[in-house]
Amino acid sequence: EWALPRDTAFAPHYQLQRYPVSGGVNASVSLYRADVKTGTLSPLEIPLKGEWYLARVHFIGNDPAIQVLTRNQKDLYVYRFNHLKAQAIYHEHDDRWINLNKSLHYFEDKKAFLWTSEKSGINQIYLEKTDGKEIPLTAGNHPVLQIAGVHGQAVYFTETAADPTENRLMELNLNTGKVVQKEGTKGWIRVSMSPDTSHYLLFTSNLNQPPLATLVEKDGKRRVFFRNVPPELPELAPNVHVPFQFVTSDKITLYGVLDRPESLAPGKKYPRSEEHTSELQS
Repeated sequence: EWALPRDTAFAPHYQLQRYPVSGGVNASVSLYRADVKTGTLSPLEIPLKGEWYLARVHFIGNDPAIQVLTRNQKDLYVYRFNHLKAQAIYHEHDDRWINLNKSLHYFEDKKAFLWTSEKSGINQIYLEKTDGKEIPLTAGNHPVLQIAGVHGQAVYFTETAADPTENRLMELNLNTGKVVQKEGTKGWIRVSMSPDTSHYLLFTSNLNQPPLATLVEKDGKRRVFFRNVPPELPELAPNVHVPFQFVTSDKITLYGVLDRPESLAPGKKYPRSEEHTSELQS
């Protein structure tokens, strides 16, 4: 069993997941639809051959839908079951690997579903029509991190900012295509939004501020209900974290953080430690 960390809760914990060791026999997974009135189980046959992962299970309207990822993680399929028969409505291939997402949201009026993909090189949002047509909804140099909520024609999502220690909450209007920023201060945010998007929990932090949780209502009202205060230890001098960046000779911007005492005494020497990584070259 593998221990999968769940570090997004107030009290982080882990979940044990059965997974075969290298060379072991892979698990065999079957999928069924249950009739809640009669208890009858109807098998949902997955047409993909070879070894694969049953990665996600959804509903598109009243029809079950699944994401299936090949064992080498280079092909991802979305199947929709109509009268227990599977129909492939989406396929994505990458010569390296494909990262899974949790962004599928079906719009009955558009006969399309929301999707995120790194196919362009940067994670972006798409509208995938069930007839195969694809409509890009976002573009640019800032990768989309997650879909936070969907209500009506509004899609809320988080994306990175220019600084890798920052991100922001955005709102996309599906009718106009306009994207506006909803949240984004100096630092990192995480959003947990109600199903109707009428309110959300906003978790904020930065290099020098522990996590702060705020309840945000749609009318703009805010209420702080959790504040993580770092302990004051007399024997330890408080530190500050100073971000910096530099450009390498091959024009790549690298980012780092300098930890130093809050107050530096002139003329006093302080120990220094460095941690960095580099590629081995032969």
